[in-house]
Formats: sequence, C-alpha cells, structure tokens
Amino acid sequence: MLYFLYFAIFAFFLSSYMFIPFFALYVRELGGSYVEFAMALSVTGFLLSIIQSYIGYLSDKIGSGFLVISGGIISALGFLFIGITYNKILIFPLYLIMNVGTGILTPSVFSLISYQRTVKGNSFIPIYRSIQGAGVIIGPILGGRIMKYSYRINVILGSLLMLFSTIFFLAYFLKQDSKNFSYIQKSENNINFKQAIIDVIYNRSFMIVALLFILVELSYDLVRLGVPIISAELNFGTDITGTALSAYFIIFTLFQIPVNNILRKMNRRTALVLMGILSLFTYSLLLFEGPAYAVIFIMGGVGLTIGSLFTFCSVLAAETSPDGKKGTFMGVFNTILPFTDVISPILVVFFMNINIKFPYVAATILILVFIILSIFFYTSVENVKVEKCSEKID
Repeated sequence: MLYFLYFAIFAFFLSSYMFIPFFALYVRELGGSYVEFAMALSVTGFLLSIIQSYIGYLSDKIGSGFLVISGGIISALGFLFIGITYNKILIFPLYLIMNVGTGILTPSVFSLISYQRTVKGNSFIPIYRSIQGAGVIIGPILGGRIMKYSYRINVILGSLLMLFSTIFFLAYFLKQDSKNFSYIQKSENNINFKQAIIDVIYNRSFMIVALLFILVELSYDLVRLGVPIISAELNFGTDITGTALSAYFIIFTLFQIPVNNILRKMNRRTALVLMGILSLFTYSLLLFEGPAYAVIFIMGGVGLTIGSLFTFCSVLAAETSPDGKKGTFMGVFNTILPFTDVISPILVVFFMNINIKFPYVAATILILVFIILSIFFYTSVENVKVEKCSEKID
C-alpha cells in the first residue's frame, strides 16, 4: 500500500523539477523576458499563499483524498497545455493553473503525512522529504538534457508523469480505505475557518518555527532561482545547471533521515544554530569566483546544510500542530513556500541588476538573521513537545 504513496510522491516531484527550475528559460524561448518570468512567479506565489491555508483546513474537514486527486488532475492539464502552446501570453495563465493544482495537492498530502509516524515513533516527515528528494534528483538532470533538444517534449513528459502520480495517489487512497475515499484523517472539530486561523496565530511555538522557516525558505529561493539565471549569464551550460540543482537534492535525499535523527537528539537551540552556521558557510562559497563545475559541489553542500534545516523546521512545525488541526496548521505552514515565491523572483532580478551575485549575498544575510533569531527565541523552540501518535508505519 505504501509503495503507491511512495511512487506518487516520487513522480509528482520528478515532473515538477523537470520543468519548474527551467521555467525562466522556457519563457525566454517563447520571446518573454526575465521580468515577465519574475511577475509570473510572483502572481502565482501570491495566489497559492492565499489558498494553501484553506486547503489545509478542508483537509481537516473532508479528508485528503478528493483534494489530492483533483489537484493532480488540474496540474497535469496545466503542464499539457503549457507544452502545446506557442503564445507567450498564454504561458502565464497556464502556469498559474498548473500551480493551482499543485497548491491543492501539496498541503493535502502534507496534512496526510503529518499524522504518520515510523514504527519507532519518529516523525515521518524526513522520510517524506527523502522520497521527495529522490524524485527531484532526476528531474533537473533529465530536464536539462531534454531541453537541449526540445523544451516542449520536456513539459509534455512532465504532464504524463503528473498524471501517473495522480493515478498512484488514487490507488493508495482506494487501497487505504475502499469504503471511505475521503481518507480517515477528519476532524471532529466544527470551528469555522476564521477561528481555526486564530488558533494558529495564538500558538506561539508554531509561529516562532514558522518565522524561522520563512528565513530558511526565502534564502534558499534566492539561491534556487539565482543558480539557473546567474549560471546562464556566466555562460554555464544547462547541463551544468541541471546537475548543480540535482546535486542539492542528491545530498538532501541521502542525508535527511540520518542528519535529522542526530538533530532530534540535540536540544533545539543547538540544532538550529549549528545547522544555521553550516548553512552560512556553504552559502558564502557561492560568492567566490570558480570554475563552472564548482557550483555542483557547493549546491551539494547546501543540500546537506540548508536542506536539513528545512526538514528539521518542518518536523518542529508538525510537532507543534495539535491533532485534529494538523491540516490547518500545516496548510498555514505551507503558505510560506508560495509567499517566498512572491518575493524571491522580484528580489533576484532586482539584486542582479546591482551585481550578478547579489542574490547569493542576500541569502547569506538571511541565514545570519536566522542564527541570531534562533539564539534569541531558543527558549520557546526548546519547549516544543513531541506529540504522541497512535499511527505506526511499517
């Protein structure tokens, strides 16, 4: 049964990362500009930041099943129409549709996995992130090579993979509970959406973790978006760029579970500050001049440091989310990713107009702020209590 879920997650992230990291280049291929690319990502991120919390709330109220499947279908159609259009104006609403689908799917899946634990009682999130990383590893490498021959084939293949992902999600839900397709995680709480959001805001430990995660995610977005564009400006090939982006996820996938097992044995302030310092070091390496292939090794280091910090903050967020409300809490948490997508494309373009490597400088500063805030707020984060969960995963 779990194999259906594993493959669904794998195919979902594989399809997304065959295309999304190269979206700027696709826009240019159709005659658009980097500014238009930035605006597309910002508008999309703004819309997703609005809907994610409510989708998480719906996951608590009606279950995850229908939301996951409908989101997958919408996203697959968005991919397909992007691949067959030749109009640069249409590419932006189609990109928006594709991301609306993933915006429905992602918080619903995250709500599902936030309830689950391993047989040892540990959070399932590091395993989920590792499965995610396995799909993401192949995506940029495969996408980068396919795009050397055809941008369109790359996107259409992404559509097929998203469709396969949806089919395997469907198989998982049907196998999980054939009599109740909406899945077992439903809340008995009848509070409305407004009150649910108020409960989130007044959960101080959760909000502190969310604040720290904003800094982590925004800093990573500046690097993630900066690598393809900056590499292109430095005349690096798309194969180098794709491999560099994959290097992040290769190391991310290989080390998420063992690193997070180590971090969970440490007090939370020490864990956050330690990983922040290591992240600061790897980001600083991007500021130096070097051969094209050097960015591959540096991004591998980023995967070990900022990637582990990303997962650790996600674990803390899930642990501070009460049972019966995890969908809402994690839906709010997932608004951080599209929220930073609103800001980061504009910042990348703005900083590059000042200096080509300024996005890397900004990312480094954000992690420095993260370290300072982790030290300052450590008592609140230290008091996070790990919830017990009745579900066990074999």
